[in-house]
Order: sequence, then structure tokens, then C-alpha cells
Amino acid sequence: TTVGQYRFAAVRFGVGGDLSVTLLDEGVSATAGAIAGVTGSTASTLAGGVVYQPGRPTVLGVQDSGAGATNAYNGRLDDIAFYDSVLTDADLALIAATGAGFHANGATAGLTRNWDAGNPGPSPAANWQSNFGATQNLALQGGANEPVLVNGVSSPNTEIDSAFRFNGMGAGRANFAGQLPGRGQNLTLELWAKPADLTGQEILLEAGGDGNGFSILLDGNRLRMVLDQDSVSELSGTSN
Repeated sequence: TTVGQYRFAAVRFGVGGDLSVTLLDEGVSATAGAIAGVTGSTASTLAGGVVYQPGRPTVLGVQDSGAGATNAYNGRLDDIAFYDSVLTDADLALIAATGAGFHANGATAGLTRNWDAGNPGPSPAANWQSNFGATQNLALQGGANEPVLVNGVSSPNTEIDSAFRFNGMGAGRANFAGQLPGRGQNLTLELWAKPADLTGQEILLEAGGDGNGFSILLDGNRLRMVLDQDSVSELSGTSN
């Protein structure tokens, strides 16, 4: 991962226990071959799909372990989406180039959650508007450190034109209190991230708490997917 550059990141869970993490540079033409070349796969012990603790918010930008906000992310996020299926490399290539909600073919037929900074709609200032209606809005929190909408941005070979800026300080975050798809089911999660630094561990997204849940994070210049199923607050689960 590189400072000041957008990266497309996707995580795919299969109910058979498969897990893959995909990373694509913004300057690379979004083709299936390019994505396949940077996709690593590993067998997961979570047969039946990933499990995360229900009733805990999904958090963007900080770690929510119940002990306070830590591991804050410094950078931009956009086009966060969940799908109720394991998408193919070709699906991800098309989504990386056009955005999660841009087209209505088979690649996005399983789209169940989507937050696109370029389509904020009439949401209040304290919300990141969901493309699926107000009941799925992300609540922006953190007072002076609350994430801020940045317009007029651009990225080669993508549809990115806006993003939310997280400053890596305090408790600045975006929360979704509803139930996520994919608990014990097939799941694909994708997002665009542009880090402003690569210092320590910085949470992009966490679901279910880090004692029984999963996290997408930067660990220095590495993108990690952490699965934690032991009820202990830590960031040391399976990664890729």
C-alpha cells in the first residue's frame, strides 16, 4: 500500500471456508488479469461463513473493542459495499472501474449495502448517505474529528469523484448500527482507500468488535484482513 494513492480492496468469504483478499492499484487498468495477479487465498477454519457478534456496530475509521476508540485511520474512504455472494475476479474488475451501484448486471445483483461519497443525497451533515435509504445511513461521529466529505477528487481508471476524509485523531468514525449481511453466509466486501500515512495499525472497517468479528486494516504498508473468534480483544487473527 502506498501513501497518497487510492487502492481498491476486496475481501471474499465462502461458506465452504475459503477466504481471499484482493488489492488493486488505482493506476492499473481494471482487468480480471490484474486483479488475479494480486489476489492471495487461504483456507479459513470458519466453515459455514464468517461469524461476527450481532448487536455491535460496524465501524469505519477506528477500532471498537469496547475499550474506546483506538487505531484510528488517517486517509480517505469511498464506495464501501457488501454483497451476499462470492464475486469473481471479473466482477471485481468491473466494480473497481465503474463503482458498486453504477450498473445493473449480474456483477452487482447481490449488492446489499453501499455507501458512495459521490452520491450523498439529501442526508444531514452528520450522516453518510446510504444508496439503500436513510435506515442504512452511516452516522458520522467524533466532534471536531468527525469525517469530512471531500468533493472534486479523481482517480485514474475509476469513478471516484468524492470521498470521506478521516483525520486519524480522537474518535472520528462512521458507524452503522444495523445488521450486516454475510453472518454465516457468503460475503464480498469492497472499498476504496487512500491512506495519508502508513504508521502502525489503522482500521478501515470493523464488524462485530475485534473479540468476535473481523477487521480490514492497514498494518504499516500492508493491508490485512483479521478474523478474531476467541472473544479476546486483539488484532492478531488470520490475515492475508
